[in-house]
Amino acid sequence: MSNIRIQLLNVINRESSNSMNFIIAQYILENLDRRKVITTKELADNCNVSKSSISRFCRKIGYEDFMELQYAIATYNSFIAERFSHIDGVTTKDYVVNYFERSKEIINYLNQNMDTDTLEELVKDIHDYKRVVLMGHVQSSFPAISLQYYLTILHKFIYSTQDPNEQREMLETLDDQNLIIIFSAGGRFLERVLDRLSVMDRENGPKIYMITANKLKHFPFVHKYIELSEEFSYSSSVILEMYSNLISLIYHKKYTDNYY
Repeated sequence: MSNIRIQLLNVINRESSNSMNFIIAQYILENLDRRKVITTKELADNCNVSKSSISRFCRKIGYEDFMELQYAIATYNSFIAERFSHIDGVTTKDYVVNYFERSKEIINYLNQNMDTDTLEELVKDIHDYKRVVLMGHVQSSFPAISLQYYLTILHKFIYSTQDPNEQREMLETLDDQNLIIIFSAGGRFLERVLDRLSVMDRENGPKIYMITANKLKHFPFVHKYIELSEEFSYSSSVILEMYSNLISLIYHKKYTDNYY
């Protein structure tokens, strides 16, 4: 599964707007759904850079060569129909009403199906593990960053990364002294990041929680799936943010009430 859009956005968010990498990433992003086949020369000419700059760009975002980048572009699927599958109505008001109704439905689902035992287990692990890593992409990265911010206020330092290459390296190399918490609204994070899922079938791997708003296949190397909704939709990010807030609240209650 191609995660080319996430890799390109990571470049856009980190690089200077006049850098060669930014210019190349911006061009590919703007043409990702329209131009599935492009040569090295065409890309270099359109970005006004050299072909060697294109090769360096490929390696920077995790591809061995331009052929791998080409394949990622050709196989990319935005899943637009799935992401906006619950939108009904004609007018703006219809859309607004539908959005809030859908949000209320998933909040009610979470309220009725909240597993507080799992929430407490996760909070305890966050407290007990010396190294905690939060991962997420695009909309799912916001709950991760928010959780990192609030836990830092509560004197618990944790690391957060949105870089697919760094995420892949951590998943493949960290041992059982590490806790990884993944926020993934659609639930396909692991398939997007890992080239081979079999690399996780090892002893002494990291303890992994997957927090998602979708019900998909479970992988045995994930310690626990926290499924906050039955299906993914455009409003799923709301419920991930709420769960992130709950983690902070419970952590504060259990471990910092008497700190100050």
